[in-house]
Amino acid sequence: QQQQQQQEQSAAQEEEDEYRFDFLVPLLGWSPNCAQMESIAATSTAGTDDCDLTQLLVVECTCSGDVDTRTSSPHFGANNQRQENVILALPKFSAVLSLIGSALIVRDVLFGNHSNNNNNSRSSRSLQTYQVIMLAMSVFDILGCLAWSLSQHAVPEGFKPGSMGTMGTCRAAAFFTQLSFTATFYNVCLCLYYYLTITRGFRERDFGRIKYAIYLVPPALGLTLAAAGWNKYSPFSIWGCYFPIPPIAESYRNIYLFAIAPVGTAVLLCTSLMAMICWDVRQKVLRSMQWTMARADSRDYNYASGITTAAVVTEAPRSSVNDGNISSRPLPEANEGDPTTATTQTGGNGVLATAAASTTATSAMQQQQQRRSSSRRPMTTRPPRADHDVFWQSVFYLGALYVCWPILLYSFSIKHYSKKYYVFHVVFFVCAPLQGFLNTLVYFRPRFIRYWRDRRREQQQQRQRSTRNGHQEMPSPLNSKTESTITTVEQSAALMAKKIASVQEAPEAAVVEEGRDAP
Repeated sequence: QQQQQQQEQSAAQEEEDEYRFDFLVPLLGWSPNCAQMESIAATSTAGTDDCDLTQLLVVECTCSGDVDTRTSSPHFGANNQRQENVILALPKFSAVLSLIGSALIVRDVLFGNHSNNNNNSRSSRSLQTYQVIMLAMSVFDILGCLAWSLSQHAVPEGFKPGSMGTMGTCRAAAFFTQLSFTATFYNVCLCLYYYLTITRGFRERDFGRIKYAIYLVPPALGLTLAAAGWNKYSPFSIWGCYFPIPPIAESYRNIYLFAIAPVGTAVLLCTSLMAMICWDVRQKVLRSMQWTMARADSRDYNYASGITTAAVVTEAPRSSVNDGNISSRPLPEANEGDPTTATTQTGGNGVLATAAASTTATSAMQQQQQRRSSSRRPMTTRPPRADHDVFWQSVFYLGALYVCWPILLYSFSIKHYSKKYYVFHVVFFVCAPLQGFLNTLVYFRPRFIRYWRDRRREQQQQRQRSTRNGHQEMPSPLNSKTESTITTVEQSAALMAKKIASVQEAPEAAVVEEGRDAP
């Protein structure tokens, strides 16, 4: 009887081991259904890798053992089926936005109305380097969007909620997911393009030596990685079909090799290139500030020298001040020591006229210098308009990269069945497929800014025209005040001219009176 009991126990153990063997072996390439997962979950101990495995792979599983008996929540840390449906719908929404945005970029590059078009038709030779990079990046973004939108449906039927595919469709979806990583390589090419353009002063003709490497290396590398992982793709992944992670896989080797290494390297290269661009722009701005300050100091020095000369000159020039612009011409040379000649040339009061002219010129120059100093624009670290726009365009492209890819790398290190990561999954499934949409916003940003500037300029011109027309019909209080001030100045000038004329004509009138009184 004891031998019979031992044989029965051995047979049961062998049957259990065989069942577990039949279960564990398909994990390497074949997907068990929910019934099989729930069966293995019934014999799993809470807190072990087997229980964590079933929580990761099935909608519901029961773990019983020494610690507790619990029912896991739905996928991705959701508390109920409604939250899980939201999680499953988010990547489709983001993928559709990116798909539309990338399609708009492709359409604009191929059929856009650019300056180098010939009869509104474009050829591959007429595309510039920047346009080719954006075209290729958008194409791979479209492939990634298709993979994201079909990720859950491509999983073999009966394995996950909404799954209706086969192992072939699963591997195809994983292939396009891996191929979409090529977009990060084109991000590196885009940052390299901006680096050479901004820091090295490259023009389109200068890219002839390296443009073929920019065009061919990223797709070759992406296709190589996508094809190399064909037999390793599995439905036991985070978001659909991709490489499995522990405890399903033995290690993170495939994740490191096919995802973390290429994407992480691309992000680091983009960051390094952008850091060098920022440093170069800063150095150019500092040199521009030094040159501007030196030129301003030289202009102020010459200006002050002119004031000093005008103040101490012996034969003062006749000066006139019109709207802050000082124009002077020298008086005719007078005979030295002849006060009569000097008095005649200065209108009867040469000393006072010379002093008044010198004082007026000095005060006018000082006022103009003060206005120039007060109206001088403050020194800023902002580069010129063109460099400023190109620099921020590159920064925004890098920002789009940061929004989408680092969070994807971090997703490999968390337990996706934990409830505390539900918010993370919401953010993850919104941001991960969104690069195509963000690139679209950055790509069309210069046109939005140009349209906004043109519209604002037109509005200002319309306001100026309406204000000018309104002044002609009905002068405003400010305009009336200005006109009254001008009238007062003109009247004062006319009165001063009359006084000077009366002073000049006084001796002649006295001579005439003497002639009349003589016998």
